Amino acid sequence: MKKRSEYLRLCALRATRIHFALVAILAVSIVIFDGWNYITLENALRRWTIVTAFFVVNTVVWYASRNPTKEQGYYKGLLFGLILSDIALATLFVYNDRGIASPGVVLYSIPIVTSAILYSRRALFAVAAICAATYNLIVVRYFVVNFNEAITVQLYGTSTLYGAIFFLLASLLWVVLTPYEPTT
Repeated sequence: MKKRSEYLRLCALRATRIHFALVAILAVSIVIFDGWNYITLENALRRWTIVTAFFVVNTVVWYASRNPTKEQGYYKGLLFGLILSDIALATLFVYNDRGIASPGVVLYSIPIVTSAILYSRRALFAVAAICAATYNLIVVRYFVVNFNEAITVQLYGTSTLYGAIFFLLASLLWVVLTPYEPTT
């Protein structure tokens, strides 16, 4: 039990360090897109707000995971908090960047991969389901608010495609995580 708790603590620390790199990458992308006038000032401000909030959550998880005396449930909770903030980040970026036309959909892969740390099939597929549900919700919301930017078949086709890919990614990760046992 103690060994598993220490493993989860170290994984949470490593995951937050990688997420700090994600914050830096997103910040650089905002500077580049804003510098070339690819995005409006309002859009840049929304992106900075999203990245700053994500940075704060990641910093809190990083700080909280430095305490080595907690039980494994504590570190699982921290990892789930990080995963939920990943999903929120991806969702806000997709909505802020034109719904189904957004390249930000790739950000949904991060919480799915992060959930693999837990070595739990249920957690992996639950995160994939949450990603699919939030992606579908946010692109439908964007479509309703900005009606003439896509057609209905494009909306449902794209949301179904990406939802299926989220589950395929989770399935492939589960194959990698499941130990190979040769049969005789």
